[in-house]
Amino acid sequence: MLLSEPKRIKIGMAGDFHAGTHKTIHVGDLKVTVYNVDGAFYAIDDRCPHRGASLVKGTQEGVTVCCPLHKWDFDLQTGICSQDADVTLKRFEVLRDGDALLVDVAAEEDQEQPPWRGDYRYLLRYGAMGWVGHFSSVEVIACDRGDFVVVQTHRGSEVAQVLVGPTDRVGLASAASTAEDAPQSLAGEVLRSCTPQDQAQLESARQFDTAGVFEQCQKLLADAELPIQVVDCERLFDGRTTVLYFLGEDSNWLQPIAETLEENENGEIVFNPVHEPVAAPGGCGSGGCGSGGCGTGQESREASDTCES
Repeated sequence: MLLSEPKRIKIGMAGDFHAGTHKTIHVGDLKVTVYNVDGAFYAIDDRCPHRGASLVKGTQEGVTVCCPLHKWDFDLQTGICSQDADVTLKRFEVLRDGDALLVDVAAEEDQEQPPWRGDYRYLLRYGAMGWVGHFSSVEVIACDRGDFVVVQTHRGSEVAQVLVGPTDRVGLASAASTAEDAPQSLAGEVLRSCTPQDQAQLESARQFDTAGVFEQCQKLLADAELPIQVVDCERLFDGRTTVLYFLGEDSNWLQPIAETLEENENGEIVFNPVHEPVAAPGGCGSGGCGSGGCGTGQESREASDTCES
């Protein structure tokens, strides 16, 4: 097994980490959850290797965690999935340094799972930054350009706008000169078309005081004297997750700030760098139209005020 150089992150004091509890830390784009099961510690990549849902938002019973999206079960000890033994969790070593508890977030990088491909492709615009990315679904979701759909990303449930879709994967591969030229980078899964109930939930999420969270975060960053600037704040469709977009180098010091904000009853806090996701071939070529590219970013801003079924 080829291991990367150790990258050990302190998550707290072992004595404060009680049995039956868990804690999540953010290291760049990586989200690691540590579980204490009867005194034994297990650390996993919180992103489900099946479709990318957050496992900590599911359920846990003993050493078994259940994904909230498709109810797949995983064993924390082995990483093996009950539904498909070929799908395994990415796990990390938990160590002690005196009374401190550390997680080696680089310990098992060789466990990286190939991304789920899905059978149908969509090109969608999503997020406050107006990113454009490819999404997939197993069953075809009937939608046209300009429609809104509910999607699952690594951040949670979101509402996105359709640019292109659906196109079957076989058709995309045959249209490319080689199989490798077909779109490879997936931002998430399309769950369903946006319904009137989804519209009501989205409007409820928009009532959340993101400006208040933004101001709290600015003060905490200033007090910590971190060279990081938050530029936008977004409450996701799931009604639980608040995303803070920032400029500057990612830092482990963002984790305690996220925890402080969560203690103020803000729900789950996620820090997201302001960068454009790598677009798969076939998009407008900009990677993220919110900053230029095909020039439709403003159209998205105006259209996103309404989520139609």
